[in-house]
Amino acid sequence: MAEVDPETPIVVTTHLPLVSAIRQIYPTRNQTESSNDQWIVNRQEILDLFTNHNLKLVLQGHIHVMEDIYIHQSGIHYITGGSIAGRPSWQGFKNDESSGFLLIKIKDKDISWDFIDFGWRNYILNYGSDSIINTGNEKD
Repeated sequence: MAEVDPETPIVVTTHLPLVSAIRQIYPTRNQTESSNDQWIVNRQEILDLFTNHNLKLVLQGHIHVMEDIYIHQSGIHYITGGSIAGRPSWQGFKNDESSGFLLIKIKDKDISWDFIDFGWRNYILNYGSDSIINTGNEKD
């Protein structure tokens, strides 16, 4: 990190979340089970790499829950994109099974996002039961 100017805005992407409130919202059912498989156990060590740098945004995923966390003290925005899988575990919007992606918008110092739903359920229902993969040979 020494070669990066400390004023340069930095965006980090990671599959597993560095910061999440999911354990407070959905506590582990079995408190004796190890939960390290879903979390970066050395996350503080990773975040410390950005000390004295301008880390602005962390884009993260894995947990199928939409989170938008802004830590005022550090000035870091953590956005967890829910799911593109359309699984029942998706808890992003009204506990539905939406499937899509986040469109991240950055303008000056403002960071925002929109969820773009691509309607996987309608696609599957309209395509038929032969295949759920779009091969370019859609039925008429």
